[in-house]
Amino acid sequence: MKKALCQSASDGVTRAFARKLVAGLTTGGALLLAGELGSGKTTFVQGLAEALGIQRTITSPTFTLLNLYDTHHPVIHQLVHLDLYRIEDSSMITELDLPTWLANPRALVVVEWPERAPELWRGHTLGTIQFSLGATINHRILAVEGEIATLFDSAER
Repeated sequence: MKKALCQSASDGVTRAFARKLVAGLTTGGALLLAGELGSGKTTFVQGLAEALGIQRTITSPTFTLLNLYDTHHPVIHQLVHLDLYRIEDSSMITELDLPTWLANPRALVVVEWPERAPELWRGHTLGTIQFSLGATINHRILAVEGEIATLFDSAER
């Protein structure tokens, strides 16, 4: 499996990594964002939204589970943002019609806390990004795995 390790010194750099990812997308799929609270997952989604031409404020759908945004992008037409932090198992999200979104090549399904329902993403994953807190307050480490790892140089900072 392809891997890349990225270092971020600020929210701006984290968003820039997201913009770089969008620039390389040729299809939709699931992008899994794992990591502890406050490690940069939602900041990354904000960078994705910027690159997709979304003008609305992006917040994590912790209580609504799913936010849907139409984009202004030639390949990706919808950003589907899920936050599964509060669910106990995948049966709690059956009404969200995830199979339809995952089968849509024009939808980018971004999932925070994907480990809460791992069986849903098999066969649909563009990759996983593991976010970790770094040594200083603004430092973040992004461990990228999957086909999206080719979009990043492993030495990027």
